[in-house]
Amino acid sequence: MIENAILLDSTVPTYALGEAHRLRDSNRALLSRLVAGEFRGYASVEMVQELVHHRLRRTGDRAEAVSNGRDIVSILTILNFDREILDLSLALVERHPTVRGRD
Repeated sequence: MIENAILLDSTVPTYALGEAHRLRDSNRALLSRLVAGEFRGYASVEMVQELVHHRLRRTGDRAEAVSNGRDIVSILTILNFDREILDLSLALVERHPTVRGRD
């Protein structure tokens, strides 16, 4: 059985949390659908770190940036990224032309 799921990149919460942008509403809607349980969301620990780094750089508010990271963690399954996963990801990039290095 194939699960109804997505792997979330940091751009989704970054746009959703950011200032007015043509992609903000669609990314907010996607996160709302995740919260509503329409599908499962996955992300790597690196995605959360990248989000917190970006929010801290943009806002300068350490507490808010950490809160944003914790909020996104609460609605996703967080995947560890270790050597085995790295090796598998490199194999996917090698075999599938639509998969890129950070996917």
